[in-house]
Amino acid sequence: MARVRRFGWGSWGLAVALAFAASAPLGGAGCAKQVEATAPTVAPVLKPIFFETGSDAITPEQKIVIANAGKFLNRSDWWVLVVGMADSVGDPTTNAKLALERAEAVAAELRKVAPVSPPARIRAYSIGEQLSTGGSTVTERKVEFVFYQNDGRTPEQVISDSRTIADDLTKKAVN
Repeated sequence: MARVRRFGWGSWGLAVALAFAASAPLGGAGCAKQVEATAPTVAPVLKPIFFETGSDAITPEQKIVIANAGKFLNRSDWWVLVVGMADSVGDPTTNAKLALERAEAVAAELRKVAPVSPPARIRAYSIGEQLSTGGSTVTERKVEFVFYQNDGRTPEQVISDSRTIADDLTKKAVN
């Protein structure tokens, strides 16, 4: 009978299951064979990458968050939508373009730290100012990482199912 132990995985607090098969000794009586479990079954929710007004520049501190996303991708078979967002100040078309530029900048940095195969596992996507609640706050000028299993859903379906963007959807529904 296999036992399952859970250990914290990095700063995310994700659990990595390690199975110990007591019936398969290695090298001697009483030694258990250690087998690493398959990919995580729960996607992490990482901090968003925030941006200054009109900018897609990534700071060194933000590269740490991107590196954490890369670690998860390298250790799993999950896919990620890098979702760019904008505040509602200015033209909606310009904001959608800027949100995509932000998503593409973060996706490019993520590809450097996680050269995954196929490359389509990292996809930049813009929702522009669709979830903006009005005004110009840094919390609306951001990129979120939405991890998902590639099961044929559209980006819109992945986003609407995401617990990562749930707070933004709730705020928008209230306003």
